[in-house]
Amino acid sequence: MIGRFGVLELVLILFIALVIFGPKKLPEIGKAIGQSIREFRSSTTAKDEQSERESQAEQARLSGDNPAPGSDPNAHRERETDSVEAESRDRPGSSDAG
Repeated sequence: MIGRFGVLELVLILFIALVIFGPKKLPEIGKAIGQSIREFRSSTTAKDEQSERESQAEQARLSGDNPAPGSDPNAHRERETDSVEAESRDRPGSSDAG
């Protein structure tokens, strides 16, 4: 039993389809229906995977783990190094000449 259809109902539906479409067209129709179902499943799976990747990227962006696209991830470190070097030069008594 498939859903609410029993064996008798499925046989009746197949018999009516055979009478309407004939024995030559029935395999072609079944093949077309199968291909349509496969394409539908693959497209929904691809869309689910894409939305999952987008949500992961959004979560990473919001958590601050990854820098924004197009930005330099080392820029913050360079600014810190420059400011530390500037502070050490500005201190009295520090000398680079040694």
